[in-house]
Order: sequence, then structure tokens, then C-alpha cells
Amino acid sequence: MATAFPTVSTFATKVAELTDTAIHLRRALLDNQPKIRQIDFVLGAVSSSSFLQEWETCAEDYHGILESSEGAAIKLAATIEYYLSLLDETNDPAEIEDTIEELKGFRQASQNSAMNSKLPQIRFEHTAQWDALVIRLGNLAGTVTNAVATVGPQLQNDVNVKESRISSLEKELQMYRKREESEATLAQAQSFVADAWGTVGKSNSGWQYDTRARNAGAKRQTRASYTERPETQQCSRQEEARIDGELTRERASLKQAVVTLREHEELDLKRIISVIVEIQMRLTTQSGLLRDVFSDVTCKLTNDSKNYLSALLKVHGNPTPSNQLDCRNAKQRAMSSSVVWQKRAQNLVDGYAKRMK
Repeated sequence: MATAFPTVSTFATKVAELTDTAIHLRRALLDNQPKIRQIDFVLGAVSSSSFLQEWETCAEDYHGILESSEGAAIKLAATIEYYLSLLDETNDPAEIEDTIEELKGFRQASQNSAMNSKLPQIRFEHTAQWDALVIRLGNLAGTVTNAVATVGPQLQNDVNVKESRISSLEKELQMYRKREESEATLAQAQSFVADAWGTVGKSNSGWQYDTRARNAGAKRQTRASYTERPETQQCSRQEEARIDGELTRERASLKQAVVTLREHEELDLKRIISVIVEIQMRLTTQSGLLRDVFSDVTCKLTNDSKNYLSALLKVHGNPTPSNQLDCRNAKQRAMSSSVVWQKRAQNLVDGYAKRMK
């Protein structure tokens, strides 16, 4: 049983649904681009990824199909207008033969038909391209899922390694500082002893010579030890400065690593995959709507032109009164639907092609 041709109202509803779906898809591909860019940024901390490039390629492929369908809508509308103009030309019997050649172009390629470059060559389904795009997005979703799941533990390990390194450096720095404090205390004590020896030497002039000699030797040794200590302290301070600088760098690196880990945790992978799945579903819906809208019109236009052509061929080959009556009736039926055809043509242009701009 043949499917009834949609009314003007039903056709307009389908075109509106097709247009709304296309607009939603175009917006979804654009609005979710930053989310894909963020995935590339987060994963780039441990590996290279090009999910944004793949996403942009899918968007470009979609826009290419969309532009092609817009062009097809405009061409189909122009073909409808051309068909209606052929109905007017048949008022002149001398033009019937030319009209017959033109109408043949609705069904098959005809060398002499201007319609040869119109209805038969309008491409509107793009089934292979739609299917390829849906598959490509599905592959992207799978790759993103695996990459995000793999990178998570690596980012956590990076944080752990940096925290361990910082802890080790802090202990090393603390050790140097304690050593420096001990050396400072010892130096202070030695300085006190040296000064004390000098005081004793002045206040006890009656001591024996050998005692003074021993005291003088101890005093020289103490002062010599104190004189050498600044070089050791300088080396310690240099090492301390080196460790302190490395600590500063490691802490900054840890801060960034923690930020990256948090960003990874906030990627909301389920939401991203859900968006991709929704886009796939809408692509399938749009593909079906395009097929329905365009195929309904082209099939009906082909059938109407075929019926009218059949009547013209009869009267042209055998202009009997009966055939002439059939031709007039066929033309009347065709003319009675001209307003409906004009509305469909207008809907294809204004309701779809122009709204896509």
C-alpha cells in the first residue's frame, strides 16, 4: 500500500523538525568544543592527544553535509518552479514537443532536456557520509574514555612522586639548618674560650713559663679553628640555598600537578560521552528526516510529471478527441496542485535553506 503524500501542513512540520535538529546539532558541536579542548589540555600533562582536532574534523564533515543539503533544497525548489512553468507552456500546441522532452528529464537523463541537470542529479541522502560520521563520533567517544581512564592513575602518581621529593628535600634542608645552628653554637663557645684565655694570661702574670706557653698554644689553636669555620659555613649556606631553590621549584610543580589532577577529576566524562551519544542519535534522526522530506517531494514530483507526460505523449502521437480530453484533464489536475507545489518550494527555501545560514 502506497504511503500517502504529506499535506502542506505535515510537510511544513517535517521541514521545521529537520531544521530544528540541524540547528541543535550545529550548536552542540560548537558548544562542546571547549570540553574536548579541556580533555586535550588535561591529558597533555602526561601524553599527547588530538581529540579537539578529531572533533573539529567531525564538525567540518557535518557542516559539509549540511551545506550540500541546503543546496539540494534550493535546487529542488527551483526544479518545482521549473515544472510549474512547463504547465503554462503547453497552452501552445507547437511547444508540446519541447515540453515532452523537458518532462522526460524528471524520470531519466535526457540529452535534450534542461531538467537533466535538475531533479535526477540532486543529491540529498548522503547515507554513507551520515553513517561514517556517526561511526567516527563513536570511535572518538571510545578513545576519549580509554585515555581519560588511563591518565588518571598517572596524574595521581605524579602528585605522589612530587610530594615524596618535597618531603625528602625538606628533611635535607632541616638537617643542614640544624648543623648550621650547632656550628654557630660551637663557634660562639670557642670564641668565649679564646677570650677567657686572654683574660687569664693578663691577670696571672705570676704563673710559670710552661703554663703560659701551654695557654698561649691553646689560645692560638682555638683562634685558628674559629678562623677556618667561615669557609665551612659558606659551603653549608650554598648547599642550603640550592636545596631551598629546588624546593621552591618542586612546590610550584606540585601545585600545578594537583590542579591538573583536580581538573581530570572534574572532566565529567559521563556527561561528555552522553553528549556524543545524543549527537549520534540526532544525526541519525536528521538523516532520516532529510530522506523523508526530499524523497517524498522528488517521488511525488516524478509521479506527477510522469502522469502529465503520459497524457502529452498520447495527444501528441494521436490527437483524438478522447486523448485531447485526457490531456486537458491531466493538465487541470496538475494546475490544481500548483499552489501546493509552490508552498512546498517556498518551505524548502525559507523553512530550511535560509534558516541554516
